[in-house]
Amino acid sequence: MIWIAVKEETVLKLYEELFLLSINDAKGQVAGMAASYLPYGLAGALLAELALLGKLQADRKRLAVLDGTPTGDALLDEALATVAASAKPRKPGH
Repeated sequence: MIWIAVKEETVLKLYEELFLLSINDAKGQVAGMAASYLPYGLAGALLAELALLGKLQADRKRLAVLDGTPTGDALLDEALATVAASAKPRKPGH
């Protein structure tokens, strides 16, 4: 079993929580079928986190960048830059 020490005041981001939940403790790797769906879940978690931070707005038809300034988190900043640099509006679905 793998244990990760997290300070009590540490708040994990959505994508971090999802990744940790997908790991099989006994094997130390992503659990079975989760490996197939994890990329979609992580992408959704990144977009949701950006929305919670007020950086992104989503409706059923498109994603819109509300604030393109960096968050200070490398993965969130890359996702935000990808949406912002898109030549045409991005759809929230895969």
